[in-house]
Amino acid sequence: MIASMYDSAVFLIGALLCIIAGLGEVLWKLILAAAHKDIQLLYRQFHYLMPSGFVLILLSLIISRPSWSELWKNISSFPCNILFLLAIVGFVVMGILGAAAESHAMKNCASHNGMAYVHDSQSESGQEMDSASKRANWIEQLVNLAAQLCILLGVLMIWYASDYYRADAEVTEYLESSGSVEVIGIDSGLYFDGAGEDSAIIFYPGAKVEYTAYAPLMVKLAENSVDCFFTRDALQHGDFRNQQSR
Repeated sequence: MIASMYDSAVFLIGALLCIIAGLGEVLWKLILAAAHKDIQLLYRQFHYLMPSGFVLILLSLIISRPSWSELWKNISSFPCNILFLLAIVGFVVMGILGAAAESHAMKNCASHNGMAYVHDSQSESGQEMDSASKRANWIEQLVNLAAQLCILLGVLMIWYASDYYRADAEVTEYLESSGSVEVIGIDSGLYFDGAGEDSAIIFYPGAKVEYTAYAPLMVKLAENSVDCFFTRDALQHGDFRNQQSR
């Protein structure tokens, strides 16, 4: 469903890799639980296919967008910046947990090889090791799931931000100061300063509409002695604009 939103072979390949990686890991868990067989190929493929899939998905966003400034604006805006930051932290934590699990498994294997003559002690120790490994694996997978969910939500937000009504080309002339109205850039948007000194409004553009599309209306109000503060946000969403301007 998500792949159908993008006309990109790179995105589709990345999505397929993520699906294959996820299905492989689910199959590994089912076989491990039902048949007590640890097929390492199904486990290890996840650590290569899943990151590769997400890299291709992110790459497709870059390829499909000619404007780097717009892409960065979407990524760095709230809530995408929080989601991607949490995903990065999650993958770092997952890498640390994975390395610890590999080290634990190697020590467990070495312990079994070096202490084969104490069968009973080895069996009890092995059970403890297995229990600890399973617990660590579940923690790793939960962290991985949370990181993947953050990336998925972030990608969906970027797609959401890219699907909005654009302003007409002739709007550009209304974004420049004239003899009667001065257009001033401010942190949260634009300020249309007309001749009036008594009246002003804060204008919240509609969601999914490029904020500059309302510039002609703002200029007309400013020419009629009503100064206008004009809010904007990277995701073209009215609720985010309202929060920004408060």
